Amino acid sequence: MGEDMFPKEYTDEELEKIAIRRIKLRRNMCSKIFSYIVVNLFLIIIYFLTKDPDDKGMPWFVWPLSIWGVALILNISKSIQELRFTYNTKVLNKEVEKIKRSLKN
Repeated sequence: MGEDMFPKEYTDEELEKIAIRRIKLRRNMCSKIFSYIVVNLFLIIIYFLTKDPDDKGMPWFVWPLSIWGVALILNISKSIQELRFTYNTKVLNKEVEKIKRSLKN
């Protein structure tokens, strides 16, 4: 493995691609959160408009709200990790240096 395989710094073009990817990740995350809120509010409204007054059981909207909520939290945590670690140049450069040191030994 040559040393030129691990660049120390990003070019402006690479940084622009990284910035675009980060913006898309953030927009995607915000879009998913907004969809979750709007759809679940709609389901809750439907429930209360069509609810049987004698029904004492758990509301049915709790299930989609909960399952989708867990999936949303997992997706958000994945996006945050990707935003935080994947494009962190300090972390990347530090890891590259570790690899180079281990290859020399």
